[in-house]
Amino acid sequence: MRTTHRLTARRNRVGYIFVAPFCFGFVFFLLIPIVQSFIFSLNEIKLGQAGYTLTYVGWSNYIRAFQIDPDFRMDLVESIGQMLLDLPVILFFSLFSAILLNKKFRGRTAARMLFFLPVIVSTGIMVVMESNNPVYSMMMSRSVADSASGLRESADSMEFVLALLGDGLPAPLLNYLVAVIGRLYDLVIASGVQILIFLSGLNTISPALYESSNIEGATAWENFWKITMPMVGPYFLLNTVYTIIDSFTNMKNVVVSTIRGYIVSFSDFSYGAAISWIYFGIIFLILGLLTALLSKKVFYYE
Repeated sequence: MRTTHRLTARRNRVGYIFVAPFCFGFVFFLLIPIVQSFIFSLNEIKLGQAGYTLTYVGWSNYIRAFQIDPDFRMDLVESIGQMLLDLPVILFFSLFSAILLNKKFRGRTAARMLFFLPVIVSTGIMVVMESNNPVYSMMMSRSVADSASGLRESADSMEFVLALLGDGLPAPLLNYLVAVIGRLYDLVIASGVQILIFLSGLNTISPALYESSNIEGATAWENFWKITMPMVGPYFLLNTVYTIIDSFTNMKNVVVSTIRGYIVSFSDFSYGAAISWIYFGIIFLILGLLTALLSKKVFYYE
């Protein structure tokens, strides 16, 4: 008993040592700034020679966001609408790509690398390039020089839209397709991590299930809906949560840009902190609702 107790205590100490850096970082680099931001949202900040002073204003910044500032409400609706527009496209594109990349063919490793390469390129320093950066300026001048090519592509897209409209496609669906085509590059960039998650999920499915199904005469379409989709259900839920968070925290998001403008410029730090807390609450609510709905449809297996 004493030997077992000592072994358990030793393992516990090792575990505490491993989680200590995370706990330290969370408390000093996340928890304290989070609490401070909430305090700032309830006060008015004034800068002085000795630093800053706080004047308690209560919930006035939150009331301003909902009742006075029309731009924040419009940006919030636009952000949620953009997320709802991108979510199904990213999920189904990443699942379709993962199924293709899971097949055995020559050059499969290179193909997987090419699918994930845009994610690597779009992270890090490439995301934070400013307008005064010479590389960024060169890229912008290049895009201006290619405006004629862009006009030709727009004309081709318009012909495609007119062709779909002539085939009797419903107007709401047509508008959705046009919006997706206009942001196709961004959607592909945002699908890299989801493809990897779906690939890991597909690799957990036993080939014996497909072999038994094929022996019974099932088609590939039936295998997809009866085996693949139920088995990747947990990964579908995980990708849904990841995609929503990624969409809401993207630097191109209008609400994120607004919050960053208030806080970085220090023009109205208290109001920026307030709308960031409102934004966090709305994200948490949306995630909770979608997770509760999808969890009822997810099949978990051991």
